[in-house]
Amino acid sequence: MLASSTDNLHHTWLVEYGAEAFPIYQDILGNTESEPDVIAGVISVLSDVDAPKRQFRELVVPYLSHKDDGVRYTSVFLMKQIGTREEASILVALLSDTDKLVRYEAAEALAVIGSQRELTAMDAWLLAGTARRENKHHLEHVKKCRDKLEKRLKEAAKPKDARSNPFSH
Repeated sequence: MLASSTDNLHHTWLVEYGAEAFPIYQDILGNTESEPDVIAGVISVLSDVDAPKRQFRELVVPYLSHKDDGVRYTSVFLMKQIGTREEASILVALLSDTDKLVRYEAAEALAVIGSQRELTAMDAWLLAGTARRENKHHLEHVKKCRDKLEKRLKEAAKPKDARSNPFSH
């Protein structure tokens, strides 16, 4: 319990440093010898920093396939914030990850950054995928996120006037 409280305190302090600490985080994430708990910690802090952080996208993408599930989880969580359509396709594979938190966040991230291609991929995964089929809650969550993605894409496709006018059909 003490270690957890200490970790939370350190996390809070690092978040408060904000963008001032970005060069240090870039060095850590760019170092392939960094320990998994350090990598996950840095990515977790970045997720909570209230500053533009898209410059970390290319550094974080390789961690989506890291052997440590904590690193994959924090990477997916950050991609939900800073990812683009370019990274979204990688997340489809993580719907079948061995770690349930990674699977959960991958579906959530796809709902936020996915495109029509990812919607189609999620449909195919739901229809024919065999990985994690035994987990009914996971299937329901992926379906819910798939529906969120579809709704977001439909809203984005509407003319701007129709989106801002509550009386238009």
